[in-house]
Amino acid sequence: MSEKAEIFLRSLSLLEQQIVDYIEPILASQGAELILLRVTGLKGKPSLALFIDKAVLDELARLSRLVSDALDVANAEHNWFSGAYQLEISSPGLDRALTKKSHFTDALGQQVKVKTSSTTLRGQLAEANHLGILINTHPELISWSDIRDANIIRGDSFIWNRKT
Repeated sequence: MSEKAEIFLRSLSLLEQQIVDYIEPILASQGAELILLRVTGLKGKPSLALFIDKAVLDELARLSRLVSDALDVANAEHNWFSGAYQLEISSPGLDRALTKKSHFTDALGQQVKVKTSSTTLRGQLAEANHLGILINTHPELISWSDIRDANIIRGDSFIWNRKT
């Protein structure tokens, strides 16, 4: 049996966890990782958005077909969505979400935005350890359990100097 995938920092709903448990082994077998998922519209038109870390666009398209087919079979068996649902599969983008502890370790030294239960912080990710993270603009350790949302900031770092 394969090793269990790394858990997400935020708690997942039962439906989200079932979907993760189903598709993560498929993605892992293809050398890809699920970064983030969003389930919306369960009372109306359901939508499932999956953000998959796969650098090559052709590979992402192939994974999209593979995951779509697998989810259709699983949905028929588990009835996750009653009727039709919309599936969106894309890359995490430049401002990629940090959803697992390893993502923070990989992002050391980069500019990040972190939302906690009480504030939103921006700064350079200075440390990620077993207790939490440190950002250079905030003197105190932010515990893993206090992180509500986090992502790398790329767009804010560009400065345009125009000579007149």
